[in-house]
Amino acid sequence: MSASAARQHPWRNVVTRALSGGGDPEIDTVELTPLPGERYLICSDGLSGVVPHEEIARLLAQNDGGLDGICERLIAAANEGGGPDNITVLVLEVDAG
Repeated sequence: MSASAARQHPWRNVVTRALSGGGDPEIDTVELTPLPGERYLICSDGLSGVVPHEEIARLLAQNDGGLDGICERLIAAANEGGGPDNITVLVLEVDAG
């Protein structure tokens, strides 16, 4: 399935794995070595399902207004795109210290 088709698929928001009271959960992990200046975005599909990834990357690269300003612009972009869902955005930046 292409990335475009995945963004439009009617089951794109279906949870396929969840924590419950059952046995040991199966957890997906990715190890990263964060580098100073890198930014990480954690968001809901209220942003990622509305704003094209290229636009998200462009907004994340901006330096004016700090991280709060970036979050505000990302939320504004999702609202301008129709904001059909809740919009949750968290941007982390790795400190050089």
